[in-house]
Amino acid sequence: MQTHLLGAHALTRAVLPGTVGRKSGSILFTASMATLFGIPQVIAYSAAKSAYLGMVRTLATEGSSRRVRVNAIAPGWIETPMLRKALAGDKVRTRKILSRAPMAAFGSPADVGWAAVCLCSPAAKFVTGVVLPADGGVSSGF
Repeated sequence: MQTHLLGAHALTRAVLPGTVGRKSGSILFTASMATLFGIPQVIAYSAAKSAYLGMVRTLATEGSSRRVRVNAIAPGWIETPMLRKALAGDKVRTRKILSRAPMAAFGSPADVGWAAVCLCSPAAKFVTGVVLPADGGVSSGF
């Protein structure tokens, strides 16, 4: 809670006055698949990230009248050193994860980056309070 929720809140409180003063801006949070699904053995992380989305939605409603948009991205399985380490030598788990992804692939850090660019750009000027999964379709169902 300290890192994910209170840290994000403190950072937002620090940047919000300048954003409100300009009457323009976009604040983007990094959510998680753990906010969309029940994932075993990460209850504290899931709770913190779920509370985080409540903060995103509330800040979106509070900031909208001041032309400040607030959104979040929920990355899926992204090809990183941490994922490679977690899946090292576990072909069964890797196949299970990929079988649940409609695109049948892991994403790249650039996939998350492009989603962020979109949400922060003028292309999303009428988008606020949303969580955009960048997950190869995992959150769309099985």
